[in-house]
Amino acid sequence: MAGLAGMRNATDAALVEIVADVLVSGVWEQAGIRSPAHWLAWQTGMSLPSANELVLIACRRGELPVTMAAFVAGSLAVDQVVPIARHVPAEHDEELAAFAHHATASQVRKVAREYSFAPRPKNDKPDPEPEPEPRPGDRDDRNQVSFGYDDTGRWRLQAHLDTEFGALVQKALEACRDAEFHARHPEADDDARPIGVTWADALTRMADASLTGLTGDRPAGERHQVLIHQRAGDPRTGNGTANVHLGPALPPDVSDRVWCDTTFRYLLEDEDGVPLKLGRKQRSATPQQRMVVEDRDKGCRRPGCDQARWLHIHHLDHWNDGGFTDVDRMCALCPRDHDLHHKGLLGITGNPTRPDGLIFTDHHGRVLQPCGTPTPPPRPDDLDATRAELGLPPPDWVHPTGERLNPWWVSFHLPEPPPPQPPQPPQPEDGEAA
Repeated sequence: MAGLAGMRNATDAALVEIVADVLVSGVWEQAGIRSPAHWLAWQTGMSLPSANELVLIACRRGELPVTMAAFVAGSLAVDQVVPIARHVPAEHDEELAAFAHHATASQVRKVAREYSFAPRPKNDKPDPEPEPEPRPGDRDDRNQVSFGYDDTGRWRLQAHLDTEFGALVQKALEACRDAEFHARHPEADDDARPIGVTWADALTRMADASLTGLTGDRPAGERHQVLIHQRAGDPRTGNGTANVHLGPALPPDVSDRVWCDTTFRYLLEDEDGVPLKLGRKQRSATPQQRMVVEDRDKGCRRPGCDQARWLHIHHLDHWNDGGFTDVDRMCALCPRDHDLHHKGLLGITGNPTRPDGLIFTDHHGRVLQPCGTPTPPPRPDDLDATRAELGLPPPDWVHPTGERLNPWWVSFHLPEPPPPQPPQPPQPEDGEAA
């Protein structure tokens, strides 16, 4: 087991080296690929969180030479290296690597996350330029919310918010919990503890109240309806110009995408802008058809894409070209891939009713494979012989001690700073006497 564990660690380290080269070369930048981790998950078959961890290690590979050396030698596992790469300053690389040799992954994660490391030593270099203040609408990576179904089929929710935003959500949950309790027990006092009402009940009530307040007495689709003005031509044929109400003209690719999957009204006008008629509301796919396609495809059909929410229903035969709104000629795409297709950067052909019936091509005409093709690994004896031929030592793995972690015993110190150099006398300029 120790030999196989060391071999696995060394293999993960070799994969990190490849990821570092990919980050430098930009190989991952392809049509439809959202991030290096997305590309890595597609190529290797690992989950997106695992790919994110390897990309994180690759980004800090040069700052943590001692940790990386132990990782390459097989004496540290990826779960021990990740918290070091995520939390530990470069100045404490050697100390944390030594600590990780005797600690479990959870102990390394606890120390790296909660330990208050000494501040970085000051130098004579000027302070870097302050980061610009975020503008309204900019994405704040510190505030993140993720949700979805886990391996057991249960729905999960995870949030990382700034203190003030977290306090706001907590207050809303507390208010909804109290409201749910008093709805069940109207005779209870206002100060009574909401016994028997869980936080899950509070979250459900908050979601229901939010949806009721957002939609009111109108269907949700009616509250976000787009009005398109079509001039000098039948909107089915795509002739003439089209623009969004009080907005810009629609490019052809956007117009195709709009007609492909949306609910809207069109206003047919003559060349001078005189209204002729208000078109009836049209829907490219009925709610029943959408449910059938989404349940059949289980998410975006493009190889390597794992998005399963906010899907568009795409017509393989464009509606503008006379295509029919039939389930066997429609497929589910994420908004990004749907946009790429209508811009001519993603080709889609085939039969969507079969799991392998659709063929996707990039803008060069190359077929996108469903996933990477890992090769069978060599036997342990063959791998040891190969490492010996290359002059590499066998992977070294020694399991942690298993002792209970006492955080007050853990202390790290910065190395002694180099002694200050005496000031150098000014050098004479050219033409001056020394």
